[in-house]
Amino acid sequence: MKRKAPFLFINIPIWIAVLSFTYAIGVDRYFNQAEMFVDRGIPYLFSYSLEMIIWFFTSFYLFYSFLVPKYLLKGKYLIFWSLSAGYILFGGPFLIFALQELNNLIFSLPSTFQLLRTAPTMFFFGVVLWMGITLIFSFLGSIFRLAVNSFLNIQHINELENQNLLNEIRVIKSKLNPHFLFNTLNNIDALILTKPQQASATLSKLSEILRYVVYETEKELIPIQEEIENIQRYIALETIRLVNPDAVNFSSSIQTFSNIPPMIFFPFIENGFKHSNLNNENHQLKISISEENNILLFNCSNTIKEKADNKTDSGVGLELARKRLELLYPNKFILQMKQENNEFRVFLQIDLNK
Repeated sequence: MKRKAPFLFINIPIWIAVLSFTYAIGVDRYFNQAEMFVDRGIPYLFSYSLEMIIWFFTSFYLFYSFLVPKYLLKGKYLIFWSLSAGYILFGGPFLIFALQELNNLIFSLPSTFQLLRTAPTMFFFGVVLWMGITLIFSFLGSIFRLAVNSFLNIQHINELENQNLLNEIRVIKSKLNPHFLFNTLNNIDALILTKPQQASATLSKLSEILRYVVYETEKELIPIQEEIENIQRYIALETIRLVNPDAVNFSSSIQTFSNIPPMIFFPFIENGFKHSNLNNENHQLKISISEENNILLFNCSNTIKEKADNKTDSGVGLELARKRLELLYPNKFILQMKQENNEFRVFLQIDLNK
């Protein structure tokens, strides 16, 4: 949300309230036959209302735009409270008094000072009322400014957290598991003498994977078919070292031409390879990607090693994958990860509808 939004959200209700309040007072006095209103008609009603609007808005915005941000939010409490007390006790009442005297002069009305001689109690009651109304609008200006500042601080913190998360995701996206690279290079080295054509094909797949990681992951979205092709290359490179490549089963029934973020599935697939011993005949890794009514479905299940590796890196990678989904598809995805007996399952559903 832009910074302008909280300003409008706070200020428009204040403007409506002030104008409605001022209009109600003026109309009430006019139709209740207040002598000065009846004698001078609509022009005085308008001038009287403008006088109050200036007073209300000055009190509100003096605190909202100046005193609170310049002194209170910067920890200059003594200056803030001194200036606040001075304005509420003297500045606000003097402002409305000056505006009323200007009105009296324009419409040839007696000075307000005459009340001090003829009805001193009413005059002092009026001054106390002025102080009270000044206090109300000054308080509102302070509270609303603190509310806006609190909102912007929360927004700023969220932006920093999201930026840090994005930086972490960029690091994850820019890397492949180093063990995968070492194993693939070792496999290529072993194939060069015995099966040079297969070594060449494997090197080509590795080149495509690296190109994908270096260039394609910089894009926000890529075609889903391209993501699937790279998953197939990755699986092909991982299964070279397996005694039984059929231990890995991958299926895809995607018919759409949707775009998705790059490497959205890789953390789960990489985790499946890392925590399985696929050279064990009892271990399997099953991966499927499908689509129904523009709902993307991903399933990954793998047999877990009897002695699992240190799960710290895996846990971080899977947690980042979840946070990335929260950023990209808020309230539009379901991610379930659970371990049952010696099997770890991942289910991911993403709503691609806009």
